[in-house]
Amino acid sequence: MMGKGKIFIIIFLPAALVLLAALALIQQKNQSLSRIQFEDQLKNQWLLVSIIQRSAMDTESFRETSRSLGLRVTLIEASGRVIFDTNADEDKLEDHAQREEIRSAFLGYPAMAVRRSRSTGKPTIYYARLLDPQAADSQAACALSAEPRADAVSAGSASQASEPQASE
Repeated sequence: MMGKGKIFIIIFLPAALVLLAALALIQQKNQSLSRIQFEDQLKNQWLLVSIIQRSAMDTESFRETSRSLGLRVTLIEASGRVIFDTNADEDKLEDHAQREEIRSAFLGYPAMAVRRSRSTGKPTIYYARLLDPQAADSQAACALSAEPRADAVSAGSASQASEPQASE
């Protein structure tokens, strides 16, 4: 005859292990979905920024509109020099030419990167693409950055390039 301890080990312990494994898989999937949703949000914000920028606002109005929408917008010349930033003095920002997502944007491929921000020290998702992909001589890339929830960042940190930019 089996004792109660053996019944527990044979029946309940494996069930608990299966339950823990299922919970871990669900959490991983949830993190992945959070990251995808956050990336989609940045892409939609880029569309909004491109519409605002095309409206020929003066620099301060563009800065205030971007801030009021909660957007961190950085415009970068092909040389890597920052020509506009909603949250910082452009003259004090470092050259962006070697940033992977910026290089990719100037090659015509929108890109995302996740890294620790040098200015805030927090994990940040960056999204960059040409400001005007239709212009053959586009000289500026638009980079959006935001600090996502911790679970969105932990779901992955590799940069990723998309297909070449098409008209939108």
